[in-house]
Amino acid sequence: ISLLEPPVPAATVQWRFNNAVVNVASPSRLSLSSDLLSLTVSSIDRVDVGQYEVTVSNAVTSASRTFSLEVNVPPVFVAANLMTYAIEGEAVTLFTGLERSPFPALADSDVVWYHNGTEVATSTALSLSNGRRNLTISMATRANSGSYTVNISHVTGAITRQHSLTVLSLPAIRRPLNATLTVNQSEDVALLCEASAFPKTDLAWMYSGQVVSSPQGVTSVFEQSSLLIVSSLMMSLTSIQFDQRGVYDCTASVSNMRGTFSQTTYTDVIVQVPPTVQVVSSTAEILVGSSATYSINVTDPVFPAPVISWTGPFGLISADDIEYSLSSGSTELTVLNGQRSDSGNYRVTISNAAGVAMETFMLVVFVTPAILQPVDSSTVEANVTNPVLISCVATAFPEPSLSWFLDSSSTTLLSTGQPHSRINVTNMAVYDAATLLYSVTSSLYVSDLTDGDRGMYRCMSDLSVLGMNVAVSSSLQLDVLVPPTLSTSQLVVHSIAGDNVSLTVSTVGPVFPALRRENIIWRSSDSGLAITSSNRVSISAGAMQLTVSNLVRSDSGNYTVTAVNRGGSGSLTISLTVFAEPTVLSPTNQSVVAVNASNQLIINCTATSWPEAKFLFLYNDSVLAKPNVSIQAVFDADTLMFTSSALFSQNSLSFSDRGSYACEAYVTVPLLTRNLTDLTHITVIVQVKPTLMSSVP
Repeated sequence: ISLLEPPVPAATVQWRFNNAVVNVASPSRLSLSSDLLSLTVSSIDRVDVGQYEVTVSNAVTSASRTFSLEVNVPPVFVAANLMTYAIEGEAVTLFTGLERSPFPALADSDVVWYHNGTEVATSTALSLSNGRRNLTISMATRANSGSYTVNISHVTGAITRQHSLTVLSLPAIRRPLNATLTVNQSEDVALLCEASAFPKTDLAWMYSGQVVSSPQGVTSVFEQSSLLIVSSLMMSLTSIQFDQRGVYDCTASVSNMRGTFSQTTYTDVIVQVPPTVQVVSSTAEILVGSSATYSINVTDPVFPAPVISWTGPFGLISADDIEYSLSSGSTELTVLNGQRSDSGNYRVTISNAAGVAMETFMLVVFVTPAILQPVDSSTVEANVTNPVLISCVATAFPEPSLSWFLDSSSTTLLSTGQPHSRINVTNMAVYDAATLLYSVTSSLYVSDLTDGDRGMYRCMSDLSVLGMNVAVSSSLQLDVLVPPTLSTSQLVVHSIAGDNVSLTVSTVGPVFPALRRENIIWRSSDSGLAITSSNRVSISAGAMQLTVSNLVRSDSGNYTVTAVNRGGSGSLTISLTVFAEPTVLSPTNQSVVAVNASNQLIINCTATSWPEAKFLFLYNDSVLAKPNVSIQAVFDADTLMFTSSALFSQNSLSFSDRGSYACEAYVTVPLLTRNLTDLTHITVIVQVKPTLMSSVP
């Protein structure tokens, strides 16, 4: 401002910004002239927008002037990479990239986008957002590539920025599409690999991980309709061999600003080769029951896998025929358990799409010994002291021999009278015209069996044929059954109520078969019921021991144990007596009895026990030699206990008879050789009347 004339008296000047006093003392963008009439704002910004008021005043008057400041902000682009690369199908956004929001704010009409010089029109695939500052392509195509220009108009001036968008197309193989090609060996094969991409793709044929094509063979053309470059690579295989079969991979790869991308498809080349056959092994003659094996090799290479079939005397052989065994690849046939009817011709035929090969074999089967009876590992049972007859039947041609052996020793030959006089062996042979075989029966008779006769008995049949000795055998288990005999060291057991007792038995001599726990039963002879484990009763040691815990009087009685096996049974009875320790019921221990001198002392001692208790009376811990005592006892059938009473009396007590008396009840346990006792003490006080004596001085 300026003043029309100097004020008198001198005036003061004050500046205010939005009603706040302007402070220029501290560092700021505000400064005042020396006369304070001029205010300068440096580097104005939107924060400086508002009302500036200056007031000049003196003692006479004051005057004010108000200034309004508005600040326009021009649009400014930030530094950015203006080259964008997108992959076909991706969404891509081009940003205007303003450094700050301009003022006044931009209207939508102030921002205009151009693609290759043509104004951009929005669609479902192309949209403008953020006040038309951002251009988004939802799914980029090759046609979206090019130059994008954004023009911004503003009151402060216009600015323009140009973006470059390149849409890349990844390799897409058109041929082959994971195909299979079947050819014959020695044919010429041509494989074509064709792919499109942008920019140009590199092509290569791969086999077993190695490149087998030349990059110089790739040809490329631009396809206007798709805006893509189509490349082709042809590979030739002249006179292809079987070892050239397999998967040939066509790989298309592109390296661009976004990275390296590739796609691979394949052609599976199948080379067919006809089969040829090599005989590995063949059997002309076998023994009956043996196996004959015919084995071939299909000479490599051969493809596709051939079909192998076998025929025999009864026609086509399948894997389900139980008389034969075919290997998983059918290159080996085994005639199982050969019989006479298996003799004849066997032919193998190998065929595939390329050809057929055959081989023929001859089989002759000889009959060898076969034991029909007894069945191997079977069992015969007989009770001790009884006789037993065991038969062995074998068939063969010619007639075989039959022998019996103890299986524990193959050298112990059994014959009549050997190895002891209780053995008798007889053999008989019969020719069977229907089977064309000899049937030989050997009978082994053993009388008066003992436990030592138990064991394995082996029947052996042998025959010499085809320059070898063929022997077969069958074993039989002879079980000599021996019933159990029980024994114990304690047929009569004495124990005390509250104690634990174990009743134990054992077997005497051999027992066969061995006793099983469930076949050993304990019973109470009084009830006849089987005893099982409970809170106080346990059965252990293979059921050979019965333990009763915390005995009570009712546990007394007879206990019978019975053991059973297939040979019979044995039993034993043990008598258990439970003694009850005496318990003195009266008088109460440490009781006190007062008796006048010259009167009679009576102590009635009562105790429970089993059997009935006997009594001792003591005076000052010494047993009274001949006390005056009468005893009686009563049996209680409910508690199974005796209640015994002993009446002690002593006449004409004197003062010297005072002191400690005791009643001891006792029971004698014969097998424990000790007494069971209980003792109660009574203190006897003898009361004496005072006697006065006169004295004459």
